[in-house]
Amino acid sequence: MSRTPTLNEILEGNVPLTSNREMLAELARQRESRVLALVLARGVALRTGFIPPLLDVLETLPEGGSLDLYIDTFGGASEEAWRIVSMLRERFDRYTAVIPFAATPGATQIALGADDLMMGEASSLAPIEPARLKAVRDDDGENRTMTAYDVHHYLQFVQRALGVERLPADSPLWSALTERVDPMVIGITEKAHQINRLVTRRCLETHLDPEKDREQIASILDEVGAGTLGRRFPITRRDCERRLGLQVLKPAREIWHAVWTLETYYRQMLDIEGDLQLGDKQHYTVGFDGFIDTVEERRVLLRITRVDEHGRPIADKPVLHRWVSPKGREVILDEELEL
Repeated sequence: MSRTPTLNEILEGNVPLTSNREMLAELARQRESRVLALVLARGVALRTGFIPPLLDVLETLPEGGSLDLYIDTFGGASEEAWRIVSMLRERFDRYTAVIPFAATPGATQIALGADDLMMGEASSLAPIEPARLKAVRDDDGENRTMTAYDVHHYLQFVQRALGVERLPADSPLWSALTERVDPMVIGITEKAHQINRLVTRRCLETHLDPEKDREQIASILDEVGAGTLGRRFPITRRDCERRLGLQVLKPAREIWHAVWTLETYYRQMLDIEGDLQLGDKQHYTVGFDGFIDTVEERRVLLRITRVDEHGRPIADKPVLHRWVSPKGREVILDEELEL
């Protein structure tokens, strides 16, 4: 009796995907180094499900020596960033973080664990802050989002206005705060804030000495993780070099052209969406939400949405994510897809 193929097997054999092997090989040739690319779509969280496919790809790379880590959009700040940095340190003698454009907080944490940063003139890291939670109760009864930073800034403003170092526990301003903000959510976001700082510190301490470089580490944490910068504020190449004191590589034009070719490729692939039909009644849309790439091996994160015959998402069907090792045909970018 023939076996019914799984959804993963169907997707692996049918997902249309343009190869970027020559692009990765060109960057590796220019840099005389191995290249690993880690990319997630914006809004996709870095979770433990990322680690097994990453391990599969890492197993194909020889241990030791140097690695160029291409990393850009890679989710929000996360404890998993420390796991990834630790894994890279176990396998390679050193690694360079290649930042093509605007790194997200998760990418920033991993980049801060690198021996040096390769950045173009428009490249930037991001301030690291915990996820925003629905916590603030408005007069109209609706909830607004906030983080621990918002509470810190409120308290700092009040303390400056009153000319005190600490707000008294019996101050009515405390009551005003707790009437608007759920105290439990304050605790949750404060814990996330402290974990993010700890993860970032540990990433930095893989190449900076915890004792000798204590002041530099504290300065970097204050710059990227104190909440003084807005979450979209770019920490530029100039900032990384002059304010943070990090080792920054300014690549030659040919090298940066290879980096930007990859950046363009990933931006195009993350915008693609295609249709898939299984049988007569099961309709899906499929898009790309992540990539783990080397010259020889790749894993792709697919976003699979159940839709009706008119292409509208079905409300009670959850969006699925699947890491696959694609074996399908190539697709020409900018053309409509049919799976």
